[in-house]
Amino acid sequence: MAPRLHIFFFPLMAAGHIIPMVDIARLFVGRGVKATLLAPAPKPPLLDHCVKKARDLGQHIDLLLLPLPPSPTGSPERLTFLTSPAMSLEFFRALEHLREPLERALREHRPNCIISDMFLPWTADAARRLGIPRLVFHGMGFFPLCVLDSLDRHLTGSNTRFGDSDVVVVPGLPHPVSMKRSQLHDSVETRNDFSAFMERITESEIGSHGAVVNSFFEMEADYVDHYRDVMGRKAWHIGPVSLWNRDADELAERGGASDNYRSILTWLDSKPSNSVVYVCFGSLCHLTAAQLHQLGFGLEASSHGFIWAINGDEQHLGGRQEVEERGKGLIVRGWGPQRPILNHRAVGAFITHCGWNSVVEAVSAGVPMITWPMFAEQFYNEKLVVQVLRVGVSVGPGVWGMEQEKKPVVGGAAIAAASSNLKALYAFARSLDRGIRD
Repeated sequence: MAPRLHIFFFPLMAAGHIIPMVDIARLFVGRGVKATLLAPAPKPPLLDHCVKKARDLGQHIDLLLLPLPPSPTGSPERLTFLTSPAMSLEFFRALEHLREPLERALREHRPNCIISDMFLPWTADAARRLGIPRLVFHGMGFFPLCVLDSLDRHLTGSNTRFGDSDVVVVPGLPHPVSMKRSQLHDSVETRNDFSAFMERITESEIGSHGAVVNSFFEMEADYVDHYRDVMGRKAWHIGPVSLWNRDADELAERGGASDNYRSILTWLDSKPSNSVVYVCFGSLCHLTAAQLHQLGFGLEASSHGFIWAINGDEQHLGGRQEVEERGKGLIVRGWGPQRPILNHRAVGAFITHCGWNSVVEAVSAGVPMITWPMFAEQFYNEKLVVQVLRVGVSVGPGVWGMEQEKKPVVGGAAIAAASSNLKALYAFARSLDRGIRD
């Protein structure tokens, strides 16, 4: 009997990257592959939870910890999990200290392949030195990857200057795509440390065997083709990987234990179809106290009930508890089971930061979006939702940045209006959902 295919999986230590990578590992295990997840020591609790949950469900995934040497910029513990977008570049650079431990692990275990996160470009060099194929895992979709490539080719380093309110047209794409200069990272216009790091990512992908992307052809068909045929990259769309989680227990605890899963579903069961707005900004996005208040006022003023997942900002919610008591809204503190919420018949809209995982899960559930991007590639994802797929409306302040205090506050009236005018989008979003299921 031939030995089992053995694959290393190396995610970036951030929730939005760990969760889909574990789903991908489970997908391979389900097809007879031996899977080993790599992580810096000490192991992040989220990764430990995901691996244990997979094992409980009969899918054994090995966990191999790599020792991270002390960093001059902080303790190893502080650099084993991304908790703030402001520390991103420092975090990415610190992880390169794992190159030697990774090479030792590759020599010892000799996997047939390694799938590593795009933000770990140095893993491609380590694998190449030992003759081990490397696939890159992108934490974003084909559309934002195509936008990044177009902007880099046509704008970055061109000495073109724009005002914040100027409209930038992204050339060479299958659809007309435009955005304000204020929605772009500074590295798009002027080469800096971050753009240099992104160039390393591109070079490492070109030198790799290909890419795996948490997406599906029906959602981004033109951009899958553009990525392969125009950009000349080899890639496989293997999503939505969240669909690998099928039963109630898997859905309830995907990415974290959810003690309030049953009470959430009971509350949703009591609501009419398409009557609830779901609000969630992911694990790294945080709003100011003033913006949280306006968001709360807008939700209360809309014609819909709402379910609002928050991250540690309970002290800013003011009188929202009274709204809970009246039954119009439900506040979920801590980890919320996003996919079951989006798949529930009562949910008719999703206010989202446009993280890629959230976009894929909303589209696959047939739920239209009210978009509120903040940083990273989230504004590109918004353009896919609003301009290309046309299953969303924009309500955010439209300014790229990690410091929310410097952004204009979106008024409650605008939020209420966006929440109450989604009927046409809902019909089209549901048609996408049916296409996926068929």
